Amino acid sequence: MFELKSVAAGVLPARALNVYLSALGSADYHLGRDTRERCRPLLADHLKVPPRSSSYEFYLSQLCRNLVRWSVPLKHAYWRDSSIRYEWVCEQNIRRCLADGRGVIILQSHFGPWPSTVHEFERHGLRMELTYPLGWPHMSRFDPEARLEFLRRARRILSNNGIVALMGDVGIIGLNQGLGRVVELPFLGMKMPFPLGCARLSALTSSPIVPIFSLRQADGRHFMICTEPIESSRFEGSESERAVQMMACYASRLEEMVKAYPHNASSYLEFAHRARAA
Repeated sequence: MFELKSVAAGVLPARALNVYLSALGSADYHLGRDTRERCRPLLADHLKVPPRSSSYEFYLSQLCRNLVRWSVPLKHAYWRDSSIRYEWVCEQNIRRCLADGRGVIILQSHFGPWPSTVHEFERHGLRMELTYPLGWPHMSRFDPEARLEFLRRARRILSNNGIVALMGDVGIIGLNQGLGRVVELPFLGMKMPFPLGCARLSALTSSPIVPIFSLRQADGRHFMICTEPIESSRFEGSESERAVQMMACYASRLEEMVKAYPHNASSYLEFAHRARAA
């Protein structure tokens, strides 16, 4: 099943691939028992959705379908040329920060159809000037030299009132190398590592952090949710203490989103399996 999907992703244009994945997602739900088993620990153990309940079966079916939809390679034109259109929620949280002239640090998560975020922002005239890893999605370097280069470029872009984007949940999905300083924070009943880099960047530049979430509803609608800005000045303590509090705020919002929209959490299936094994 997944081999067929990989071949199709390499040869089909974006719109044809969208139709293909919709059909394949339905087949995968009925045939992919292994896929259903992968979803079980996240729902039953971490989200406390009891097996055989109506909500469990609903979330399970949606997770299976979304797992198929969102495993298209990141660089595929599917994400850029998709006919999907988003309903934006609280876009003013970003616009207000830009109006203040301090730039914005967008904090993304591997949650929902996140690869379409850059293109969706561009449709709204909100260009993400720089993302991390450096050169994303063409490179995936996490070494110290790349982090320092990113930091230098990010500070320059933010000083010109631009938009910089980082991923806040890389520790959850298992990318634990090259993250720089991290803090262990509660997440779905576990202690998980969250990188402090974006909080440090915010403190250096006075640019607010705006966590955003790209979501797909079961009825096919898509939402881009821009949450309230997180600013270092609103917290007390030393710079390192404020950084921890800022990331704790993000971790709390991410957990709320996962609990409210479990069918978007396909990237966290391996996290659930690792937690069970531990």
